[in-house]
Amino acid sequence: MERSTSPNDGPAATRTGRGRPGTEGTAASAPVVSASGDLDWDSSDAFGERLRQATAGDDPLVVVDLAAVTFADSSVLHALLTAHRTLEARGGALAIAGPLSPSVLRLFEISRADAYLNLVDDLETARKLS
Repeated sequence: MERSTSPNDGPAATRTGRGRPGTEGTAASAPVVSASGDLDWDSSDAFGERLRQATAGDDPLVVVDLAAVTFADSSVLHALLTAHRTLEARGGALAIAGPLSPSVLRLFEISRADAYLNLVDDLETARKLS
């Protein structure tokens, strides 16, 4: 079941503008947090809140779809690492689905988070993890 990120948006609605929060849905039985465009300091609070909501449940896997994200900064990396630690502490996992843009992949490589986070090729691969 897909649900919108805002009560004013319709099902699976995608907001427009920088750092569009996107939609939330499920990959198999795992919650999916999607985003698009540039994710930076201005949009990281909303993105982080959606991650916190997704990791607050009992789901053992949460999928973050970054395929449509063109840029992400360290504030987004912080939100992803926090979500990863939250899930890992209870035996769960965070999967980050691509394909990732070169700038997003570079963020993970420079920070060495690519060795720590579970980066997968696409949503289909993420669905197989649940």
